[in-house]
This record gives sequence, C-alpha cells and structure tokens, in this order.
Amino acid sequence: MSIKRNSVWNMIGSAAPMLIGLIVLPYLLRHLGVGRLGVLTLIWTLIGYFSIFDFGLGRALTHRISALRAEHHNSQIYSVTYFGLACMLGVGVVGAILIMAGIYLFGIGWLNIDVDIYSEVYWSIIVAGLGIPLALTSGMKGALEGFENFKAVNILRSILGASNFLLPALSVWLFGANLVFIVIALLIARLLVLLLHYQAMHKIIIRPLNYQLHVVEGSKGLIHFGAWMTLSNIVSPLMAVADRFIISHFDGSASVAYYAVPFDFMFRLLMLPAAITTTLFPIFSRELKTNLAKVRGHYLQSHG
Repeated sequence: MSIKRNSVWNMIGSAAPMLIGLIVLPYLLRHLGVGRLGVLTLIWTLIGYFSIFDFGLGRALTHRISALRAEHHNSQIYSVTYFGLACMLGVGVVGAILIMAGIYLFGIGWLNIDVDIYSEVYWSIIVAGLGIPLALTSGMKGALEGFENFKAVNILRSILGASNFLLPALSVWLFGANLVFIVIALLIARLLVLLLHYQAMHKIIIRPLNYQLHVVEGSKGLIHFGAWMTLSNIVSPLMAVADRFIISHFDGSASVAYYAVPFDFMFRLLMLPAAITTTLFPIFSRELKTNLAKVRGHYLQSHG
C-alpha cells in the first residue's frame, strides 16, 4: 500500500472523531454544565496520558517488527510481540496501583473542584485509574503498524475516538449528568477496542513452533528502544496537557472547558503531518538497514 494511501487512512482516523465531537459537545455542555464538562476534559486527558505506562513499547514494537520483517526473521515476531505486551500489562497494573494510592493519600483538592461535585469527580478519577492496564492497546496498535496495517489501526482509532464523545452523550441520556457512569462507559469502550485490536493482531502474528527460543534475543532491542521512547512519551504529552491542570488548580474546573475544547480542536490540525510520520515510521524502520536510497526517496516523496 502506498504512503499516500496509508496517510489518508491515518487522517481519517484522526478527523472522524473530531467531526463527531463538533456535533456532540453542545449536547454535553447543555446537560453536564460547564463545571462537569471541564472535569470530563480532564478525564479525557488523563485516560489519554495513561498511555505513558506502555513505557515506549508500543513504538518499540512497531520499530522491532518492521526490522525483523526486513531481515526475514519472522520466527522472532511472535515472541517479541507477546514479551512486549506482557511487560506493558505488568507496568500498567503497577501504574494503576500507584495512581490510586496517590489519589487516596493526597486526594484531588489541588484541582480546585466545586464542592457540589467533589465526591463524583473523586470516584470518577478512581475508576479512570483502574483503566491504566488498558494501555496495552497501544502495544497491539504498534504491532499492527509494524505490519503496516493502517486500515485496521485507523478504523479502530475512529471507533475509539467516536466513543469518547458518543458514550458520554449516551450515558447522560440514560443516567443523567453523572461523571462516574460516563467514565465506566469510556473504559468499557476501551476494553472492547482492546479486544478488537487483539483479534486483528492475532490474524497476522502466528506462533512458530520454536517461538520460545527467541524471547531473549528479540527482547533486547525492544527494551532498549522502548527506554528511549519512554522519555519522549512522558515529556511531550506533559507539555501539551499540563496547562489544563494548572488552570483547574488556580481558576477551577469550569475554566478548563472554555480552554481545553477549542485547544483540542486546534491541536488536531496537526493530523496531516502526524498521519505522514506515522506512515513513514515503520517503513523507515524496515528499510533503514537495507536500502538507504529508498528511505531517501520516501522522505522526499513525503515532502512532495
């Protein structure tokens, strides 16, 4: 599949949820109010930022699988993939324990939440913390991107992105303006999308007879690359989202809604370069050691 076609799939995966959000957000604002909507944007941010608990292994799987395919070491792909997923699951469980322990010890008073909804917000964040192990989805997404299966990746991304807006609206319609039910609905959607990622991944990653022989050999490069990606995964999102928590602390959660909603839509205008770089990453990983001229050609093509 061509770079342009893959980039189109990536753009669709980013643009579809944004269009749904434009339709649904007025409904959420009308029924949740500014205060709860502000908290909901914080919860969306938290759930998205929990992907740091993949410790860079999602991107590392894309890189490693692409390289193994280029070197015709297909027998290592299964062991490397499931080793990475096992590490991510373990880190996710530890992360969930740490986050909930932190909330229990320090509370959420620093967010300057209105007294009327404090308990509701507290339990919403606790429930959101339980979803940290679902960051495992990013590893499966990385594996699919390693096989350059961008169609499946972006169909699933569109489903997840749409559910971020549609399920809160459905929850409000069924149960009223209760953030706990909204967060439960969001986590159920993430669990279902995780299972769909696993189904898509399972179709293309077949277990070889000697898969256990390659765990140690293949995992070395995976952990080394993932360690470098972890720094970027922590710092880059933090720079993009820390401001809304600071706003909540000094000016209350209601102010976050006025800031975060237009900011998120403006930020999504970066989807074009993001679509291209996401497409090029596994291609460069596959061809960097074997065909530098082709890598240069792809790079120039992406600027055309």
